[in-house]
Amino acid sequence: MAQLHTQTIVRVASGTDAEALADRIRADGIGAVHTVPAWIARSTAAQADTQTGIMLVVMGLGGLYALLAVINAVVIAAAQRRSEFAVARAIGLRRGQVVRMALLESWAVTAIGLLLGSLAAGCTLFAITSALDRITGVAALALPWPLVGAVLAGAFLVVGVTSVCTSLSATRPRPVTLVGAPE
Repeated sequence: MAQLHTQTIVRVASGTDAEALADRIRADGIGAVHTVPAWIARSTAAQADTQTGIMLVVMGLGGLYALLAVINAVVIAAAQRRSEFAVARAIGLRRGQVVRMALLESWAVTAIGLLLGSLAAGCTLFAITSALDRITGVAALALPWPLVGAVLAGAFLVVGVTSVCTSLSATRPRPVTLVGAPE
């Protein structure tokens, strides 16, 4: 029969000698004694790879859905602006300037979306960390910063490439043929 391991957090009452209690637990052979910060640090380090793997799967599925939605939104937005792009070109902007304008606009929208998403995620993480602090007395949070950076950079890259390709396609016809054309 496999031996099961349990972990118990013991909160010592005020005025009780914590070290004496730890010595008694060790002497009775009940188990190993660790401080909560040491236990959290060891547990966090041991679970970091597993948590990162799970986060990759969850973020991957959500990210794939979001990626398709973003590409769709950027393509539709640029396609609906063909007349607007044609007017901009007719009043003197070059095709490259119109494409850069569309790119900067899409990046501004991306930055706002990422800021709002980060704010929502930050509030969630704050709540989780606060709950952990109330339960254990120590708040611990380990974020996979390389993964967060990759998601942020990937968002700008995907939106940028999609915006440039779509606006190049939308500005391909001569502006005179699109000015005044119904959308």
